Amino acid sequence: MKSIMYILWALTGIALAMLMAKTQHWSVMAMTIEKPKKSMAMIIGGAFFRWALIFLILALAFSDSIIAVGIFFSVFMTSRTTLLVIWHHVLSMRQEKIMN
Repeated sequence: MKSIMYILWALTGIALAMLMAKTQHWSVMAMTIEKPKKSMAMIIGGAFFRWALIFLILALAFSDSIIAVGIFFSVFMTSRTTLLVIWHHVLSMRQEKIMN
């Protein structure tokens, strides 16, 4: 039964990493020069939301076990880093196409 819970914590880490990347992308795309205060509030509010969500899920994982915290956090960070590398590669390829 514990192995199923660990798999669910790993899947939660992957899902949260994808959600974080999507919300960060949305926040950046919603920024405008015309409304700097609204843009700043959106960025800070989004960051607060993301940190609160991570804290909540880490607390839930900690209530299960310290191993669950380790699994969740390591899978979350690995997934997040992988998504950022892929995103950087896609943006670099897009910029390279524009330059050529």
